[in-house]
Amino acid sequence: MAKLNYIFIIVFSLSLISCQSPAPFSNLKLNFDHLEKISLNISEIEIISIYKPPLKRPNVDHLYEETLSEIASRYFLYKFNTLDNNKRLRIVIKEASLKKNTKKNSQKSAIINLFNNKSSTSYYAVLKVEIQIINERGFIISKINSEVFLSKSDTKNLSINEDLMIYFEICEKIIMLLDEELYKQINKHFKKHLI
Repeated sequence: MAKLNYIFIIVFSLSLISCQSPAPFSNLKLNFDHLEKISLNISEIEIISIYKPPLKRPNVDHLYEETLSEIASRYFLYKFNTLDNNKRLRIVIKEASLKKNTKKNSQKSAIINLFNNKSSTSYYAVLKVEIQIINERGFIISKINSEVFLSKSDTKNLSINEDLMIYFEICEKIIMLLDEELYKQINKHFKKHLI
């Protein structure tokens, strides 16, 4: 009888251990150390976000620990080196959104859908920014606009951790796209302000 109790305790303990979920990915944070910095002849960086997220579906960027707008702000603070000058760099974030659309299985039977899930999830990210160099009198002397888009699809049911990883990958890719676009435009339009 005691042996049966030990077996029951072991089986019960193993079943509890197997029910634990994996560690969350929420401690992942994008860093930009691998990206090249740009030195501009400016004294300070001003970041203004005029994008007001709708805070409802299909927009989902507000559901994550750090929004795309906050990630973009951190990127800009890292990207530009400043000097002691009377010009300012103003960065206007016009849009930083992530939309998520889930298409359900079109089969009619709910029982079949439990075992044969053919739903798909599509993500669509948009990042639109305007970068201005402003002189000491407050006039815009040079500006560039940049828009980057990214879409990604997945055909399986995602766990919370998988969804967080996809969000991390989307943010990483859209910042890389923005970095490439800005590098080209800054070398073309801000050449006289580069150091």
